[in-house]
Amino acid sequence: MRKWLLLPWRIKALLLIALLPLGGCADETGSAATGTPCSAGNECASGVCLGNLCPTALPSLNLCVGAGCSGGSCGAGYECVAYGAGQAACVPLDICPAQLAGGAACQAGRECEANVCIAAPCGKDIIREICIAGACNAEGECAEGELAWEDDEDGSCYCTPGDICD
Repeated sequence: MRKWLLLPWRIKALLLIALLPLGGCADETGSAATGTPCSAGNECASGVCLGNLCPTALPSLNLCVGAGCSGGSCGAGYECVAYGAGQAACVPLDICPAQLAGGAACQAGRECEANVCIAAPCGKDIIREICIAGACNAEGECAEGELAWEDDEDGSCYCTPGDICD
């Protein structure tokens, strides 16, 4: 120990650097921002890398997401997405690089330009999951050629292209 104290600081620094494992500590998180493609959580600033966030257009794309969450704790422009056993992370509504237009098939609202994917009943036992074109006007109506759909849970009114069930 006494010999260590007598060594010049530059030599101590070089010895310490030589003794560190390659790649740094295994439990460090990276610096990649939310929305950056990733292959593991240790590349992301939040420590969380999730796949299948854009299942329709880019099912194999893994992206860094935000911090952990519960319920509505993410704030405006984010949704709390569950993954794993009892875990969830804040995911921006616009995280998918290719936003789908109204009437396109979807599996999650974050894939759509308007951030809403609805299950539209198109006949007996036929449900189509599609991106909305926008919200209804104050009278609950849509532009000519569009269909109005009401959300049974919260009463929201959405417009879709009129030909979605063709």
